[in-house]
Amino acid sequence: MVLACFDPWWSVLKIAVAPFTKTLHERLILPAMIVKFRQFIADEGGATSIEYAIIASGIAVAIITIVNGLGTALLAKFTSVSTVLH
Repeated sequence: MVLACFDPWWSVLKIAVAPFTKTLHERLILPAMIVKFRQFIADEGGATSIEYAIIASGIAVAIITIVNGLGTALLAKFTSVSTVLH
């Protein structure tokens, strides 16, 4: 077997094949891009993660509201106990 770089016809062959290779390459890229685009459109993983993020943020807002309300009630209770002890 002769390596391509040592073949005397390699430079001629490379020049003759180059235009067809580029055309073939371009013909192969477009269908692959169409397939990837269809997969991207059909993918619902992002929608699911957004739904989980909305649920988590709703739970976080509820916890913050409850803790804030309890903190205010607890502060009032400690204040009344403090005034009774003085």
